[in-house]
Amino acid sequence: MLKKILIIYTVGLMALLAGLLSCGPFNCGPFPDSYKLKDMWAEPFYYEFTDVYGYCFEQFDYPADTISYNNWGLLLLAEIETYFSIRQDNQGLVNLLAPAWACSPPRPRPVEEVESLKIFCDKDFDAAHPAGSDLAELFAAIVPLKTYPQQYANCYDMREMQNLDDYFVENPMLFTDLQLALQAPPARSGSYTFTIEYRQQGVDVNYASMQVANVLLKP
Repeated sequence: MLKKILIIYTVGLMALLAGLLSCGPFNCGPFPDSYKLKDMWAEPFYYEFTDVYGYCFEQFDYPADTISYNNWGLLLLAEIETYFSIRQDNQGLVNLLAPAWACSPPRPRPVEEVESLKIFCDKDFDAAHPAGSDLAELFAAIVPLKTYPQQYANCYDMREMQNLDDYFVENPMLFTDLQLALQAPPARSGSYTFTIEYRQQGVDVNYASMQVANVLLKP
């Protein structure tokens, strides 16, 4: 046991010394290796299709008049805070290299896992969704394109969407931003207020509630 501890200590010390010797005096760490949620808010966004096939769309300035449901969505934005974490590898050993000094900072990674995202409305949205019921199933997460033609570099593809359950299975960790497109029409035109409730297994923050008010929507 003592030999094992000595080996782990020696490896960590060697990695630290290697970082110190290989760096200049002004560009070295230590650098934060993780990030956690500090705050979250929601904004409405407006988009239009920009290609003849009806797949590619771009976001535009939000209009003042009533918007068709299939041009409207919610943008969730997370304010994050970077910090040092003590991680464990697959064998349960503490990773001593996470806070080590380095010339090139590591890209901070999230450590918090999403538990649920629910969306409520102050009015009856349709026959199946009275006021106060969860509307999350009516929204789809817009997945960033992995490849696209150069002329569509600033576009999103409607075919690259997932319902929220599937999206969070594949992307369970805290996001920095998430675009949600409304996929179903309201029963009637009117002004709607949406409340978004986010829950996670957090370091400091486990819950966030946001509201987007006075959204003018039509079927």
